[in-house]
Amino acid sequence: MSTEKMRAEFEKWECDADQGPQTDPAWLMYDANTKAYPLDKIQSRWEVWQACYASIEVELPEEFPEDGHGPMVMMSHHVRTAIESLGLRVKT
Repeated sequence: MSTEKMRAEFEKWECDADQGPQTDPAWLMYDANTKAYPLDKIQSRWEVWQACYASIEVELPEEFPEDGHGPMVMMSHHVRTAIESLGLRVKT
């Protein structure tokens, strides 16, 4: 996921999520030069958000030849199970 997309998701959560802090969007003044939010509490939450994403590691199932001659493949339901086992959702 790109940093821009991650930041957009963070800002949406920051402002709109029922369980989020319900921050007024006017306070989300991200400075592209310093790559930081000027308010310490928002910057701290942003750093935690990034750390959470950085800590996610999915152990994928073993690959196997499709028919013995084709490319190595993974069964999609095994990949989905590996991702969901971490409590993550798979977008369909």
